[in-house]
Amino acid sequence: MHPFSQRGALALRAVVLLYVAMRVLLPLAAVLREGVSEGIMGIWRVVSAPAARDAIWLSLWTAAVVTIINACFGTATAWVLQRYPLPGKRLLSTLVDVPFAIPTLVTGVMLVLLFGPTRPVGRWFELHRSHGPLRATGDHPGPRLHHGAVRRPRRGAGAGRARPHGGGSGRHW
Repeated sequence: MHPFSQRGALALRAVVLLYVAMRVLLPLAAVLREGVSEGIMGIWRVVSAPAARDAIWLSLWTAAVVTIINACFGTATAWVLQRYPLPGKRLLSTLVDVPFAIPTLVTGVMLVLLFGPTRPVGRWFELHRSHGPLRATGDHPGPRLHHGAVRRPRRGAGAGRARPHGGGSGRHW
């Protein structure tokens, strides 16, 4: 290899490592620094809170179920794509590859934009007192409100008069 091309390859690697450090390691370091600012007991207090326990349990349960489903359907899909010539094979293969190309954050934002409480589908869930796909609890974020409690929205946000608020079923799943 020519000495200049070797230096160019090393410079390119250095630029890539610097980029990764700026985009991944620096934000991770900031999160860790903030997370341990109150010490181990602060971390334990946050992690052992009921909402955090529910979120962790929901995440683990969902991951386990989805792993089993993906193993079954993924294996079957790969087998069919490899074994049989079928119309639409390239389209199906592309649909299988899409989740690897779209970052998780983009998918999360897309789901909030589609099913959030200000969207038509989210409003439908609200009207039918159903737990939407993006809700871990039946209550609105913020202070817990029980049936019959009065919710007073801010006037500056275009809110009208105070109105009774159902508060959801109170179930946590």
